[in-house]
Amino acid sequence: MKNLLVAAVLLIMIACNQQQRNENSGEPLSSEDSLQQKREADSAKLSIEDQNFVKAIALSGMVEIATGKLAKEMSKDTAIQNFGSLLVTHHQQLAKDLKDVVAQRDIHFPEKLDDIHQQKIDSLKAVSSSDFDRTFLQMMINDHNTALALFDQTGAHGKDVQLQAFANKNIPIIRNHLRIANGLINKRGQ
Repeated sequence: MKNLLVAAVLLIMIACNQQQRNENSGEPLSSEDSLQQKREADSAKLSIEDQNFVKAIALSGMVEIATGKLAKEMSKDTAIQNFGSLLVTHHQQLAKDLKDVVAQRDIHFPEKLDDIHQQKIDSLKAVSSSDFDRTFLQMMINDHNTALALFDQTGAHGKDVQLQAFANKNIPIIRNHLRIANGLINKRGQ
């Protein structure tokens, strides 16, 4: 008798749930359903803003890797050489992570530098050894300020949830690079 009563209560609960689902079929999606639809939409095409973010971060990452390698070779200052190594390591990982995020998207991922970004590296190579550290650090401050603005913008307003997560996850790394560059340039009184 007790089992029969429990079974009846369960059947009534299931019927009520089904009726409630039918009544709510015209209502807005729950946040969970909405996120699932957003993920599915994100899987094919990125918005223009998100595409611009991917391209800008891919190119700036290549610049950071190249200039980090230059710092390791050209600077006489161990702190700057170490900062260069850190940039190479972090930006190689950022590039890999970004490629993974957009791998299933309909987007061209830059594999080599365009002329504008290549000129930045070439101009740094041309700097005299006595001016290298100051020029390199100022470039890193400018580049990381720009990158931080892009990461903040995409983290807050990106259309692709995975790209938003990528941006928000990496904001502390970009801020840390900026903090280090500012600290190194301030240490030199430049």
